Amino acid sequence: MERKLILQGKQAYTVALPISWIRKHDLSPKDAVQIVEEGDKLVVSSKLKAKSESIEVNVSGNTRLEAMLKIESKYIQGYDEIRINHDNLPLIREISQGLMGMVIEDYKKDYCVLKSIVNSADDNIRNIIMKTVFILEEQAKTLVQLAEGKIKLETSLAEESLMDYNNLYAVRFLNKYKQDAEGHALFLICSSFDIVSDLMGEIAKKIKKDVKLAKSVEYYIINYVKLLQKNDFKGLNKLLLDESKHGQKTFLEGILYSITEILYNYLAYIVEIFNKK
Repeated sequence: MERKLILQGKQAYTVALPISWIRKHDLSPKDAVQIVEEGDKLVVSSKLKAKSESIEVNVSGNTRLEAMLKIESKYIQGYDEIRINHDNLPLIREISQGLMGMVIEDYKKDYCVLKSIVNSADDNIRNIIMKTVFILEEQAKTLVQLAEGKIKLETSLAEESLMDYNNLYAVRFLNKYKQDAEGHALFLICSSFDIVSDLMGEIAKKIKKDVKLAKSVEYYIINYVKLLQKNDFKGLNKLLLDESKHGQKTFLEGILYSITEILYNYLAYIVEIFNKK
């Protein structure tokens, strides 16, 4: 179909979208749409608006792990309402606390409803990723405090749990609003940060009083975050390549090398996402 451009101010044009398309995708005034440039084409997408969906799951007689995996899988798939048949309300309450944006709307002895309180894609995925790297930064700082004997292991590992909590929400967001090539790249970025967090957790369990190693981890993570905030991709490349010049004499040094190697391997995806205007 053909649409005429309308001059809007001195430097912009607007174009009317067909009402049939608006109704088909259940859009309202002030809703956001995506406009992606592909060669000489502009592709308009309504993917940032998702319809509310509901599903029922039965976890009666399941172990804690089985119940958690069943419920989390529905959460990750993007369901806004999860109706749960169960035989362990305290367990359902515990699981729901790890599902960002979900609350228990209704519950009985053997039945409850988890409902999303986030109904639109107001959260920008770039912001979600930045929240994730800030968690990595805090995890690296607590690693130094642990090696210095200022905190206990449980405190350090709590940051790793926070990373799991945040990444679960990020994956849900991507499944719900970004099922495209960019969403795949974002998923890989989130997965790489999750692996880095797990590796720092392994270092924490074995760090003892190796303050030097802990500060090396802190150095790489803090500078990674700073350079990412500045979109300094050349600086990121140099930072991560520098570690490859160092020898890995100990097991923990090998884990540090793995951390920088993982961040380097996914740098191309970071550049692709963060370099967009």
